[in-house]
Amino acid sequence: MKQITLEKLMVDRDRFDALVAGHWVHLTFSEFELLWCLAQNADKVVSRERLEGVVWGGGAADQPKRALDVHVARIRKKLGDDGSWAITAVKKRGYMLTSQPTQVLSDKRLSNECRHSTQGGSNGWVKI
Repeated sequence: MKQITLEKLMVDRDRFDALVAGHWVHLTFSEFELLWCLAQNADKVVSRERLEGVVWGGGAADQPKRALDVHVARIRKKLGDDGSWAITAVKKRGYMLTSQPTQVLSDKRLSNECRHSTQGGSNGWVKI
């Protein structure tokens, strides 16, 4: 796979850049690798450890504690926010790239909310 497209965002492996709403955005190698990993796992949480491993390999422990957060912030800034996708921090887990941004609930709130289920009650929602 050489390209991944989510709404108005396309990540191009050959160019090591992203196309956002028809405009190319240059990313550093680390930024690109993070975005590529998130795009490959769109709508799924990718752990901090996995993302750190993608960029720094075995040397992740040598990086400042918030280095990953700084890289993600730079990606968000470069790509802008047109509302068709988002990189969301999932507390104590990692990050998620979503093509239809939604509010991600903390584990504590999630346990008190309803989640959609294909085998739920008559309306498809079950209480967890």
